[in-house]
Amino acid sequence: MSDLNSEITKWIAIAKGDKCPLCKGTGSIRGGHVTCPKCGGKKVAKDANESLATVMRHDQDHDNWHKMHGDAPCTSEADCAQKRAKYAEVQAEQVTKGDVVGHEFHGNQFTTVAAENDFLRPANNLHLQHYDNSHPSFVSEQHERAAALHRNISNHLRTLAQHAIDAGHPITSSSLRHAAEMHTAAAQAHEDAVRATLEHGVSQESVNVAYLASRASRDATAATDSALNLAQDTGLAPAQSSF
Repeated sequence: MSDLNSEITKWIAIAKGDKCPLCKGTGSIRGGHVTCPKCGGKKVAKDANESLATVMRHDQDHDNWHKMHGDAPCTSEADCAQKRAKYAEVQAEQVTKGDVVGHEFHGNQFTTVAAENDFLRPANNLHLQHYDNSHPSFVSEQHERAAALHRNISNHLRTLAQHAIDAGHPITSSSLRHAAEMHTAAAQAHEDAVRATLEHGVSQESVNVAYLASRASRDATAATDSALNLAQDTGLAPAQSSF
């Protein structure tokens, strides 16, 4: 559809009274700081047949949030709740494996760290979400998830570092501990991004802080890859193909 046809369609919709029910036709919310997630700033409802709840779910980066967890977009509030419950169960299962400092070593921890490190990679570009007129609450939610994953991986890596010491591999232990520290720093950076997003909305201020968090995520995942490769070379970890 050409720009002219789009404008004609828009004005026809306005004339019919199909203004956006969220922003009431102003095209913006929160005092103009965030473009309306329902109409995208066009002042006209995207789809009169689509409920506001559904539009909000799919327009505020919620789809990407589910994608970060390996799922398709939710289709309803009930479906969303079910997916969230699954994420909570996975997190609880990881904690009960004893994969924290001071607990008994489990051989599957190397595989767990590799999988979680791969799962975390979308956070390496999370700052890009701040450019898409995203709703602050959903952007901050993704940063919170990234921070939690970073702290979880950091705990795993510290346990593996101790195991490497016990097995007589101090260099591998140092590499694993360094990666753990990188994840701790990344977690703090994402928590800073949460605060910036909630305080400033999706703005240049939050973009700047989120970029630092994303860069920290890239550094942490790269350091973990190196540490796991070294652990594999020394025979402490299973072959990369089995991760």
